[in-house]
Amino acid sequence: MKNIYLFLSLFCFAHFASAQIQVNAYARVTSISGNSLQLSQVDEAFDSFEDGEKVLIIQVQDDVIGANTANTSSFGELDQILNAGNFEIAQISSHTESAGTPISITLQNPLIRPYSTGPNSRLQIVSFPQLGSPNYTTTSDITAKAWDGQTGGVLAFEVPNQLTLAHNISVDGLGFRGGAVSRDHGGASCSSNGVYISSSDEYGAKGEGIYPNTNVNHTYARAKMLNGGGGGAHHNGGGGGGGNYTEGGEGGRGYNGGSNVCPAATAVGGQAGIALASEIAPNRVFLGGGGGGGQQNNSRGTSGANGGGLIYIKAQEIISPASCSGVSISANGNDAASWTNDGAGGGGAGGSVLLDVNTFNMNAACPLLVEANGGTGGTSSSSPHGGGGGGGQGVLFYSNTEPNSNVLSRTANGQAGCNNNSSPCNNFAGSPSGTNDNGIFDEALLPLELSYFKAQKQDGKVLLSWEVSQNDQTTLFELQRAADGLAFEAIAQIPAQFNQTEYSFLDAQALKGQSYYRLLQIGQNEEQQYSIIQTVYLEQLSNHIQLWPNPAKNELYLASEQVDEITQLELLDLQGRKQLIQYQKEGSRYKINWTNLPQGLYFLQIIGEDFYQTKKIQIH
Repeated sequence: MKNIYLFLSLFCFAHFASAQIQVNAYARVTSISGNSLQLSQVDEAFDSFEDGEKVLIIQVQDDVIGANTANTSSFGELDQILNAGNFEIAQISSHTESAGTPISITLQNPLIRPYSTGPNSRLQIVSFPQLGSPNYTTTSDITAKAWDGQTGGVLAFEVPNQLTLAHNISVDGLGFRGGAVSRDHGGASCSSNGVYISSSDEYGAKGEGIYPNTNVNHTYARAKMLNGGGGGAHHNGGGGGGGNYTEGGEGGRGYNGGSNVCPAATAVGGQAGIALASEIAPNRVFLGGGGGGGQQNNSRGTSGANGGGLIYIKAQEIISPASCSGVSISANGNDAASWTNDGAGGGGAGGSVLLDVNTFNMNAACPLLVEANGGTGGTSSSSPHGGGGGGGQGVLFYSNTEPNSNVLSRTANGQAGCNNNSSPCNNFAGSPSGTNDNGIFDEALLPLELSYFKAQKQDGKVLLSWEVSQNDQTTLFELQRAADGLAFEAIAQIPAQFNQTEYSFLDAQALKGQSYYRLLQIGQNEEQQYSIIQTVYLEQLSNHIQLWPNPAKNELYLASEQVDEITQLELLDLQGRKQLIQYQKEGSRYKINWTNLPQGLYFLQIIGEDFYQTKKIQIH
């Protein structure tokens, strides 16, 4: 087991130190070739990438914006989700280093899911350490590296048996970053409703989302950046809230120069980060979107808040000590700061929590809170200006039934900031849509750890074999085959067995020529996950096969240009039963003998390493 390093967060005002540990290493994947990944931006400050150990690969961002890049309200809409959010667990076979830093990693098997490594995408690899052997008790709070535009935002580990949770696990505010508040700029009130994109920091910056902005002309102003909230515009517009499972809230409308906010038709608040609920699945999850920055002219606006990160924990059981003040596993979006007189930032969206855990046994005196809530938008506590939109809720996935004994699960939308100093508030910025706790799912088929899926030639047939990690939510494996790599058809269904990890199936009716095979994993709730595609080529035995005499009595001769490649001959009756025969090679032919076989039609199977062919013969 590797060392886990400690760092201290000092809160001087309280005169104490809160200790937290990190357990992961991070790197950006810049290219993929087969099993090999090329790396950059490697961060091994708290863990390292080692041969034989597991890793998590996740597509944090992808080129999902498409043509939605014009200065209109449609800027930042989702075009196609592509590979954004895809992730899986893999295992390192070997790695190479330069000056002690990994520059490439070779995995034991090719990746199952597709990924992108282009300039408008961010793919990262995260170490997936095993803590404990087999049990682990926390000694400090556990956290992750904050997302920095290249890597981070993810906390992932595995405990082989029992995890005793005596401390908090948190990636609060470690997801997509909030947009910066504008520089001081005193534009005319309610004047920039139609400014959705800009290169000028006189507008609030957009929060980060699942599309990595590489164009300075798109950095600022009202439009959202996918699930990142838009920035406030003139005058004193609030930032939009970030989105994840639900969309964020719209930024406050801004100051009209008098005693009210801008009317809806000329509102200058940032747009809300979009909802990703229709794209989210147990094997596709996202960091929480960052809130947009507010617009200021008196140095009293605030920036957008960061979204929540991603937590993935695998364990047989999670328990808590006999007593404590309560423990938590959280991926909350941050609250935006409040100030006076200018536009406030939008709240960060909740992140994602995936708990691949069979059982929870939490002590009543030490309950567990699991949450991925949106952050609150900032409040502009003066005459009507622009408060920040609330952050959307995140998502929780449980691999088994949602625990409810001394466990509370929450995915709440963040509250909208107030546009003025009324108490109670009588004029809010936008609130996220959707019902609280809609982002909680149980009995989810979390990504299968597929050690291998192989398709191997065997006597003219194809042997399919695979090994998986234990996953109680898998109910069925379906093997599929295609001649063209596109039109796959099921050839067998194998029920998943408890405590069984290795499976195999012999395709006795394998196609001649090139064939494509894949494995489909099906879960209890009909979730599906495919393996990588494997190819096999079986040669077609030459049609220049001579059999004589046919009909035959008790012996038969076979000649072919490929006689040296034949490895086995079998004779079957009409019921498919093998018959006893003898055969021997005589130069460029085989002599085949039998005794006392009943008259009738039989099938001679001609088998080679790369081919398999059947010929009819008549015995009289």
